[in-house]
Amino acid sequence: MIVIPEFPITMDEIVEHLERRRRAGLVFSIVVVAEGIDLGLLGGSRTSDGPSDGVTGVRQATRGVGHFVATKIEEHGFEVRTTVLGHLQRGGSPTAYDRIYATRVAAAAYEAVIAGKFGMIPVVRDGTVVLADLSVVAVGQRQVPREIYDLCAVFF
Repeated sequence: MIVIPEFPITMDEIVEHLERRRRAGLVFSIVVVAEGIDLGLLGGSRTSDGPSDGVTGVRQATRGVGHFVATKIEEHGFEVRTTVLGHLQRGGSPTAYDRIYATRVAAAAYEAVIAGKFGMIPVVRDGTVVLADLSVVAVGQRQVPREIYDLCAVFF
């Protein structure tokens, strides 16, 4: 199950999903939780004091949404293990592709500065580094299309 801000979900819906899988004989489930979800829908109690962002037990600096949701799932009798993807990713060494990608983008940024092309940012499109207008790239939040979200739900 994927829990993202674009498509709000309640804790009851998460638990029902897990129970449905358990009834089907599946002994494990994966719940992916994104930062920025509305924890109020998942049983978070609002508060105005302490270092939280308005939801008890969730620090603003780290959000901790995965651990919050894990705790709520455990309250319904499920064994839970959590992994913070950002922590896992920090431990990996860059691949040759990563190094080449970074070098190509850095070289394009340098060339843009030398050419006076400010307000542009190097991006990779179709395997090629090109300059894109920063005002186009940095506009608003990108949203996950519903059809992609629904397609992913098939695998969970």
